[in-house]
Amino acid sequence: MIRYVFFLLSLLFLSACVTQSYEVQSVCEVTDVYNYVVKWEVSPRIEGEVEIFSSADPEKFDLRKPVGKELISKGRADIVIKGSLSRCYFLLIFPDNVRTIVGVRCQKFPTVENFRDVGGYVNADYHTLKWGRLYRSGKLDSISDIDAKRIAKMRVKTIIDLRSVVVNPHLSTTAGIKNQFHFPVIAQRSNPLPRVYRQQFKRGDAIVFMQDVFRDMVLMNKESFRRMFDVLLEEKNYPVILSCRYGNIQSSIATALVLGALDMPEQAIIEDYLLSNKYFNMRAVAAQAMTLPLESQDAITSMMVSDERYLNSALELIKRKYGSIKEFLHIELGVDENDCNRLKAILLE
Repeated sequence: MIRYVFFLLSLLFLSACVTQSYEVQSVCEVTDVYNYVVKWEVSPRIEGEVEIFSSADPEKFDLRKPVGKELISKGRADIVIKGSLSRCYFLLIFPDNVRTIVGVRCQKFPTVENFRDVGGYVNADYHTLKWGRLYRSGKLDSISDIDAKRIAKMRVKTIIDLRSVVVNPHLSTTAGIKNQFHFPVIAQRSNPLPRVYRQQFKRGDAIVFMQDVFRDMVLMNKESFRRMFDVLLEEKNYPVILSCRYGNIQSSIATALVLGALDMPEQAIIEDYLLSNKYFNMRAVAAQAMTLPLESQDAITSMMVSDERYLNSALELIKRKYGSIKEFLHIELGVDENDCNRLKAILLE
């Protein structure tokens, strides 16, 4: 039970837990001015100090100069990173050389919705998905120059746009993204908005509609997902962003397939999907429907929210027809065990 609780916490807070003579839980938050707050809990309690190191690359830390040193009993450290547009990760070193890496899962980009790191999840063989390799996000069409520069600092090489419309060529210059692929993931469903406006499409209809959409997107876009895996199987393409309009529908299905290929537990796949409810500013979208009757507003909200039933409808379909995500990938996309092992070699540590 304790291990399961620590696992769930790691999904939410991009933390790493190390089990030796004591357990460490860590979390990182970013302020509105891009300074950081690093927090930790140690069980059982121990005395001593924790050293904190920062890096824009979670795989490389300069251990010669810590950015902070605090008493373990304090439980937190405020880190000021001056004049840096780079995303920061933090390595915490406790007594007996117990280490944990922590970072902010969702990077604050005012002009990009729901941009977050998919790193940190632990698979069935206790291998961890590397930080800073795979991201998911909403559309980057209207990205500001300052946000583009922040993404450029993350050295992103590839964006895979899963929408039905084209990508923004502006990204190649401002964000330094070399590869831009457009692999549309669509559902053959009639647009429900006319019925919403006529008050003929209510919350219950929206829930059933979205379950159908998620199932359709799995079954009707095999070519796009095959091409997506072709890109993901080339290490030279990383880091990669999986992008759709709000980062909560097509990106969720694509991410679920990737996590399944990496043997991540279903609970991790669902937890990652549900994080869109935390990081997608649905109020801005819902505000556009404020003039509609309440039942119509409820229908629109139900289509925009990340509801566990939506993703589960797709996962249950895959399990019923194929037995597992990996069998679906093998039978329908031609992504076999060798491909999955290759993907693991690129993304896991």
